[in-house]
This record gives sequence, C-alpha cells and structure tokens, in this order.
Amino acid sequence: MEKSIIAKYLQKIAEMVEKIEQRNIKSGYNDILIAFRGESKDYKETKLMPSLFRNPEYVKKEPLLFELLGDYNVVKNTNMREIEKAIEAQHFVEISRNLDITFNVLPSLYFACKSKEFEDGRLYIFGFPKYFSPHSNYIENVYKKVLEGENIVYDKNFRVMTHGQNNERIYAQSGGFIFFPGNMYSPINSVYYEYIEIKAKDKKKILEELKKYFNVDKTTLFPSKENNASKVKQIFIESPTNSEKKEISLEKEVDYFFERIDYELEIYKYIKADKYSKNECSRKIRKERADLGVYLSKIENRIEDKKMIELLRKRIDEKFEVLERSKV
Repeated sequence: MEKSIIAKYLQKIAEMVEKIEQRNIKSGYNDILIAFRGESKDYKETKLMPSLFRNPEYVKKEPLLFELLGDYNVVKNTNMREIEKAIEAQHFVEISRNLDITFNVLPSLYFACKSKEFEDGRLYIFGFPKYFSPHSNYIENVYKKVLEGENIVYDKNFRVMTHGQNNERIYAQSGGFIFFPGNMYSPINSVYYEYIEIKAKDKKKILEELKKYFNVDKTTLFPSKENNASKVKQIFIESPTNSEKKEISLEKEVDYFFERIDYELEIYKYIKADKYSKNECSRKIRKERADLGVYLSKIENRIEDKKMIELLRKRIDEKFEVLERSKV
C-alpha cells in the first residue's frame, strides 16, 4: 500500500510545532498561539507580505476601499466595525493590510500546493506570545487610528487576531490574521516562525489526499463571493490617492514596542544558545533604539503636548537601560 504523502509532511510540521513550543516555554512564554500559512513558492523579499503593501499607492487611499465596499453592497451592514470591513476587504477584494493565517494546518497545506506546480512551496509555522480577538475594542481602536492617516502606530508592532466567525470564508478556513498597522511594511522577525518546504513533485498528490481524506479543496475553503467584489477591486486600484490626516497619541504604542522587543530578544537568545553573542544582542537593541528614534522624530512635530513627548522620551531611555542590563 502506497504511503500517504500528507502523513510525511504532517510529521515534519509536528516537529516544528514542538520546536517552537519548547523554545517559548524555556524562555518563559507558556501561552503561545500556534498558526500556519501556506505560500505556493518562496516569495523571498515579499514573503509574508500583505497585499496592501505591494503597491505604495494602496496605503495612501486605503479609506476609499471601505467606501467602495459599501457603495457596491459588498459590505451590507453599514454599522460594521472597521476591522470587520478590513476582513471583508481581504476575503472579497483581496486587498488588505491583514495577512491570512490559519489555526488548522490542512488549509495551509492546500494554499502551499494549489498553484506554482513546478516550484517548491512553503508552509510557515508561527508561535505568537500575544494575540487579540478581532472583536476587541482595542483592535478596533488601533485600526481606526490607522485609517485616520497620520497614525502613531509603530510599523513593526504587528498584531495577531484570532478566529473570526462573521465571514464564511474565514470560518471555513479556521482563519485569523496578522494585522500590520504601519504606513510601511515591516517584515515579521524570524523568531516568530519556522517553515518547511513542500516539494513541487508532491503538490498534486497532497491536493488529492486533502480532498480524499479531509474534504479540503477549493469548494470547501472558498464560499461564493459577491458579484460586485471584482468591480470594487478594479475601481480601488484605478482611483487616485486622496486621504485625510488627523493627529493621534503615542504611549501604548511605545509599551507594545518594548513588549515585542523583549520577546524577540528572549527567543533569539534561546535559538542561538551557546552561540549567543552579547555584542550581537547589543547591536540589535541599538538598531531598534535608532528605528524608534526615527519614528518619534517623524511624528513629534505633530503632537501639541510637548511635555508628554519629553516624559515619553525619558521613559523610553529608562526602558532601554533596563533592556540593556537584562539582555546584554
């Protein structure tokens, strides 16, 4: 009897999940969210990049996308929250600052195999220490600030959203999202994921077994779309850039920054083990400090409360001193 090809890959995936869980547990992070994403090839510098960032003009006119979704009745509920509209945009128009992930490994296998039949696919396995419900007020407020234009959300401070039940396609795919809040794309640090290669020669067989054993194929993963969705996508792409800008605040974004850096450095230290270099860690901290400084310099002139900026910079200096002492 011919051995199942999926079984071989599931074993590899299980080993990667165990690897991610163990390094997090040993670094003091016990509550880890495991997620998956399949990509049909190694997209190199654009791997794990949301569609909105693949064209610089898309970010500038992002609010227009939400207007079009309503105008063409793709979003039928006018009271829908902004983050829910973004989810609709992702799944109907396929333009969004959200990156699809799934909490079921089978859909990720499908997406790694469904195209590029002559190229090796990739299946990414993630471990996230912090995550949010897409229905939380926190995520909604973050996204509203992003849509206001001159937002204070730091590019590197991505947010992970768990299962959504309102969208049929998300439900079918056991899906969630990685939400990228900045005006520029910042890649996910590799400490959050591992990946396995899906050999091109195995893709066809994997798709056959997914259908045979698990009833996973295009018909079960893709509920029918609204007819007007393609029209919305076309108008959005062809429309000129026009966005309003408003002023917003900073403190929680800086707090999130330090939570993220603390985690990334802890996992980096574990991954490197005996090869861990204090000098390299110090270099990473200096780089993050410089990037944060650039971010603050860009927006502080728009903030009227100069005393708040002064106190925030002082708090940032103190936090970096603590970080240096604890990690280096």
